[in-house]
Amino acid sequence: MSKLYEYSDIKDHRYECFVEDHNSPYEVRMHWHYFMEIMYIAEGRIKVTIGRNDITALPGDLVVLLPSAMHAIKTLKEPARYSVIKFTPGNSAMGGLSWSESALLTLSSQKDIKVHFRSGEIQKTRIPELTENAINEMKQKHMGYLGIISADLQIVLTEIMRLWAEEGMDTSLLSSSEESYIDIGMLPSYIDENISRPLLASDMASMCNMSYSRFARKFKKIFGRPFKEYVQYVRVAKACELLKTTGMDLAMISAMTGFTDASHLIRVFRKEMGLTPNKYRNS
Repeated sequence: MSKLYEYSDIKDHRYECFVEDHNSPYEVRMHWHYFMEIMYIAEGRIKVTIGRNDITALPGDLVVLLPSAMHAIKTLKEPARYSVIKFTPGNSAMGGLSWSESALLTLSSQKDIKVHFRSGEIQKTRIPELTENAINEMKQKHMGYLGIISADLQIVLTEIMRLWAEEGMDTSLLSSSEESYIDIGMLPSYIDENISRPLLASDMASMCNMSYSRFARKFKKIFGRPFKEYVQYVRVAKACELLKTTGMDLAMISAMTGFTDASHLIRVFRKEMGLTPNKYRNS
């Protein structure tokens, strides 16, 4: 894994909702991740670099960091305080991609997508109160808190898409029935973050609004492997990472990487890597 990549284990916690509060200079160097990050600025002045573009976010502003976007964060004026919600599309409390997540991914594939909204735009939405509520729910962890966070998040994402629409974004990609589909190019991040779950080509084809045969042909053309082989490759790659960086036993690793059991992991691992998991760990 590149040092620029930020891993987030959302298998056991689907969301991260918290407040960053800094009285001295603070900086997060350039990095990327598969999850989406929403920042609501409460105090101070924050420089957010996305790719080659610099944004100066002020109190009341919202910054949307889309999956796989290379970015860095630096406080320019302290004290600085901002709210953060992190989540991976498709790993919600409801399971699978919600309409708002799928629609957002579809719209965000357009060029020059707006990711910085000024205070005047945000204050006319429910985003500030819903962001605060999600963070409070995460702190308190009362019964059903994940469901409430999920519901808050779906509204926040819909509010963001409405702001895009007001800016003149082409929303014709979304059908009038408000049913949307994920772009096939987003599947690697979805597969990576959902690798512990069953992943079937038929489900992915439906998610991409394609027939099974068309999906199979296009997936192999884009990614160089049939879907099943690609998923198996990612599972083994994840297992390699866990074998080298943790002391987990094979049963735990097999569960976290989507294999049915340790025997299944060993069999596939030996086929892909030419040696057993234990020999790989000790090599």
